Amino acid sequence: MKERNLNDICWDIGIVIVSVAVLIFQYQLYAQEAIKEGLTIFASLAILVSGMDLLRCMKKGHTKEKKIQRIGEIRRLLLLDEEERPIKTWEMAGKVALVIGKRNQQEPVDVDLSDCAYSALIEEQHAVLNYCKGDWFVEDLSLQNGIRVKKVEDGQCYQVMKRPCKVCAGDIIYIANTKLLLS
Repeated sequence: MKERNLNDICWDIGIVIVSVAVLIFQYQLYAQEAIKEGLTIFASLAILVSGMDLLRCMKKGHTKEKKIQRIGEIRRLLLLDEEERPIKTWEMAGKVALVIGKRNQQEPVDVDLSDCAYSALIEEQHAVLNYCKGDWFVEDLSLQNGIRVKKVEDGQCYQVMKRPCKVCAGDIIYIANTKLLLS
């Protein structure tokens, strides 16, 4: 009988944990309203992919700390004022999804922009940041006002439409005229 090492045992336990998490999310999906289904499915997939990515790193002998310390990795989301000075910060380390919008009683948001100057133009669930396979993606959830991304690599501003947009550290997300810097 072959002796099993700690990495193999962690791999097996991890697969069970990820499988149970996906089943829980799928169960919750059927209990929610139809408008929420797309977000829940994407969150379930993001958790599954992130969990499998972590397990793959464990299998190869990498640690989570080594994975987190990649150059240029996004660690925070900063709300900028008109002079582009940070006035509020949200930590992103260890997260797989962040819903951006305004707080309400039915749906909590991770990034609350209720007290921003342009909050009248921001919807309750305006955008979502999702982590998948080592990268962050922003997706427009709004019905009217949309979102834009100013890319650090070329300084151009792009409208996000109908599909997730990959974002990097240094990119600025515009929700109405509210600026969110990824750093």
